[in-house]
Order: sequence, then C-alpha cells, then structure tokens
Amino acid sequence: MSTPTQVTEADVRRHLDPARVLAAIESAFRDRYPSVTIPARTHVPLANGTFLAMPCYDPSCHALGTKLVTVRRHPAPGEPSVQATYILLDADTAQPRLIIAANYLTDLRTAATSPPLSESSAPDASPALTFNYSPKSATSSAS
Repeated sequence: MSTPTQVTEADVRRHLDPARVLAAIESAFRDRYPSVTIPARTHVPLANGTFLAMPCYDPSCHALGTKLVTVRRHPAPGEPSVQATYILLDADTAQPRLIIAANYLTDLRTAATSPPLSESSAPDASPALTFNYSPKSATSSAS
C-alpha cells in the first residue's frame, strides 16, 4: 500500500482559483449529477456537535471519495467550528490516494450551491443572503 498524498489547507488556498472552482462545481452539478452516486449523508451526534460523512462515486471517471466533517457547537477560542477533510480513494481497493484539508473547499462549495449564486436556485431566493469570496476566504453571511 502506498502512502496517500496529503494536501494542506494552505496548499488548497495557494493553488485553487475560486472562480474556476465555482465554475467546476456548477458544471459538475449541471452535467454529471444524474450519473453520480451520492448516498444520503450520515449524521452522528457527538457530545459537542455533529460528525458528517458524505461519500460519492462517479463512474464516469472511476472516482470514489468521501468528505468527513465535524461541526462543533463550542470550539476552543481561535479554532473553527467546522473541520472538513476530503479523502479520495482507489475505487477498486478503497485505499486512500489523496487526503485534502477541505475547510476552504467546503466554503467554496457552499457558496457555489447556495442562492443567489446558483443558477438553479429558486427565482424567489432570499435577497438577504450575500456571498463573498476571495483567494483568502469564501464565506456566506446574512446582510
């Protein structure tokens, strides 16, 4: 078994162009969503929050992965309330191939699939929600 490549949060922020990521996410939902297997996410209650597991299999590129997320109700001062990791697996053996720190990716995905940015959103989407993203952050906030 080979050691999976690890990508840090700093690597993700340094190498990804948010506009290209948002376009890729939109394209994936529009063009590939019907052919991808995405089971319901698993919710596990924890003493201080929730653990989420979100697996996905795309047969068109033989890609198998899962995003693991912990959402804490009371994080320590200075720590995020959400901690996300994405693991890309070998679809035949389930051996980990790539482990990505995924907080920034989670922020981008949330922004890309939330109204009003998403073209597939309802026409009456709440105008009180605004989205801001830059190479340093991708956040959603009420305005």
